[in-house]
Amino acid sequence: MALSEGQACGWVSARIVTLLVLAGVLVAVFAAWELRARLPAFDLRLLRRHQFRWGLTVCGFYSIGFFATTFLLTFYLQGALHLSALDAGLAMVPLSAPQLLLAPVGGSLADRFGPARLITAGAVMLMGGSALLGRVGPRLDLIGLVVPLCILSVANSLLWPSLLKAVMSDLPAERNGVGAGLFYTVRNVGMALSLTLALVIAEASLPKATASRIFVGTAGALSPGAGHALVSSTDAGFTVFVAFYGLALMGSAALLRRARSRGFRTPAVVEGVDELALRALVEADET
Repeated sequence: MALSEGQACGWVSARIVTLLVLAGVLVAVFAAWELRARLPAFDLRLLRRHQFRWGLTVCGFYSIGFFATTFLLTFYLQGALHLSALDAGLAMVPLSAPQLLLAPVGGSLADRFGPARLITAGAVMLMGGSALLGRVGPRLDLIGLVVPLCILSVANSLLWPSLLKAVMSDLPAERNGVGAGLFYTVRNVGMALSLTLALVIAEASLPKATASRIFVGTAGALSPGAGHALVSSTDAGFTVFVAFYGLALMGSAALLRRARSRGFRTPAVVEGVDELALRALVEADET
C-alpha cells in the first residue's frame, strides 16, 4: 500500500512513512513469532541451508524483475505506439512461445550440468534482454522488440526449472511442503512488488488516471509530450529491473561457488527427494 500510494500522497508524508514503519515492524514480529512456533507455517530455520537461502534470494529478485515485463510492455505498446490490445498481445508472443518448447530442455540441462550453471546463465541473459528493452523508441521496431523478448523467454526456460530444482533438492524430505510454501510465497511477493514498482515508475511520468486508462486500453491517443514521457518511463522501468537481475546474478554466483566446491551429481534420490517427483513438480509448475 505504501508503494502504491507513495506517488500520490508524497514519499515523505506521514501516511506513507507510517505505513513503511508499520510494515517493517510487522515483518519483524512475524519472523519472531515463526521462530518460536513449534510447528511454524514459515520455517525460517530452513534459511540456514546455504543452497535454499540463496535460491530464495535469486527467486525474490528474479520475480521482481521479470513479472512486470508484460505490464511495462502493455503501457509502451498501447500507450506510446497506439497499438490495439490484440496487436499488443501478438507483439508479446515471443516472450511466451519459446518457453513451451525449451522449458523441458532447461530441466534436462540442469540435470546434466547442474542447476547453478543454468541459473547463472539465465540471469545473465535476463540482464541482457532487459537492457535491450530499456532502449525502445517512439516507433515500433519489431526486431528490436522480438529479439530481447526471445532472449528473456530462453533465459526463463533455463533459470526457472533449474532454480526450483536447486531449492527443493536442498531440503530433507519431511520439510518439502514447508520449503515449497516459502519458495512460492517469496515468488508471489516478488510478483506483487514487480507490478507495484512498474506502476510507480509509470506514475512518475504520467498521472495515475492516465496510466490506468493506458493499461486497460481506453486512453486514446496521447499528446506528443505524454507519449515521450511514457517511452522514457518504459526505458527507466526496464533499466531498474536490470539491477534486480544483477542482484539475482549475485545470488546465483553464491550457488555456483558452492556447486564447484562440492561438485554436482545427479543421484536418483537427493536428500530424500525422489527425482521423478521433483521432475513432475517442475513440469507442473511450467504448465
